[in-house]
Amino acid sequence: MSNRPVAGQSVGKTYVFSAGDIIKRFDPFTKQVVMDVESGMQVVYRASRGQYFTITSSEADGYTIQFWRFSEDGKTQKNTPGVTASGISPQVKGVYIGKAQNGQTFFISKVQFDEVVTDNFRKPSGWAKLEGIVLPVKLRFKNHQPGSAFDFGQSIGIGPAVSFTRNHGGPFGENSFTASFGANVTNVDVDENTMAGGHITSKTTVLGFSPFIGLTLEHAGINFSVMGGMDILTGKTGENWAYRKSPWFGIGIGLSLLSATSKTNK
Repeated sequence: MSNRPVAGQSVGKTYVFSAGDIIKRFDPFTKQVVMDVESGMQVVYRASRGQYFTITSSEADGYTIQFWRFSEDGKTQKNTPGVTASGISPQVKGVYIGKAQNGQTFFISKVQFDEVVTDNFRKPSGWAKLEGIVLPVKLRFKNHQPGSAFDFGQSIGIGPAVSFTRNHGGPFGENSFTASFGANVTNVDVDENTMAGGHITSKTTVLGFSPFIGLTLEHAGINFSVMGGMDILTGKTGENWAYRKSPWFGIGIGLSLLSATSKTNK
């Protein structure tokens, strides 16, 4: 299925290169490919996989684009021979721009676009995951139960989660801001101060069930989260624990271990 934008509806939309290719520098004022004065050859740039760009105009046989987040100095390499490009011709000989700058405009043909570009917004709208969550900082707050007090610690949990993305992809690479919820099996530290009735006489670690909600920034499969939830302990331990029915707040780093993805085209 073609990724080609719908005529008249493409300007301002964002896409990403799924493979590298050679594209031409373009002058939006003259509507011409930029030529190097010294060599008389076209000025070209090797786009890389994962680079995001926005379409600035639709031409008869292609699109003009501008890349996101370029800060390099735009140095050139003169008379670079035999640069391979797919979709247009076996070779493109030109003045090769090693680094592009913010605001530079380039041209990509419609054939190239179909071959090496992915619709940035054809991304998951939801995930079902088996997720490992590490909470380097997990805060608990004083409540009405005897023995409760403000406390902080660490936690590790593994369990299923469902996440819904608001945006996937941006100027800093493939990432997303995501709202998620789920539940995991987690470790909980208890001691004689947080356990009533002498049920526990020294510090120990028990397993608990922990439903949670969170906001997540995901980059390259790693999740950085701000989360809240509640740890539930079973049996006598749960009945006598000072933090039963009390929420916690955490800052987490997670890794998606296994995911099933639901996709939508926007």
